[in-house]
Amino acid sequence: MENKLILCSSKDKFVLTQDLCVMCGAVGTDSEGCLIACAQCGQTYHPYCVNIKVSQVIVTLGWRCLDCTVCEGCGSRGDETLLLLCDDCDTTWHTYCARPPLGEVPRGSWRCERCRRCLVCGTRDTLAWCDNYTECAPCASLVMCCVCSEPYSDGELIIQCEACSRWLHATCDSIRNESDAETCCRAG
Repeated sequence: MENKLILCSSKDKFVLTQDLCVMCGAVGTDSEGCLIACAQCGQTYHPYCVNIKVSQVIVTLGWRCLDCTVCEGCGSRGDETLLLLCDDCDTTWHTYCARPPLGEVPRGSWRCERCRRCLVCGTRDTLAWCDNYTECAPCASLVMCCVCSEPYSDGELIIQCEACSRWLHATCDSIRNESDAETCCRAG
């Protein structure tokens, strides 16, 4: 990081009463220049200077600068190689503190439980997620079988599990035709 030196007159009441961005040293006055403050140390930044978008989670729960970052689950700074950064609210979580806990650091984007929302149906309440926490498992199964992970073909018989609401190939559940499916429906 580069250091900024702000020069102003000790008699300049306007500048002396303004919050300044720690990164660029500019005053945050217009809508583009609104500043966010670290909930821990109080230093202020332009959102674009720290490369974050201000989301509802940040407005509601606050934000921490890089110097004050800790795991939101346990409050610790340790195990930095296992820290995940939420792509939406910029909070960090250890893989073992994330809800649900993760066995390894996921590839690509990741969203914490506060920011997860299915882009198809909008639900936030699900235990199973797909596509790096962008789709709930039932919505993801509309395109690809949840058992064999193969896409569906036109005219192919697919069924929906009553327990988990996921779709799958009928053949992946040993159902060979519509008559077998109807028999299963009546039995269930």
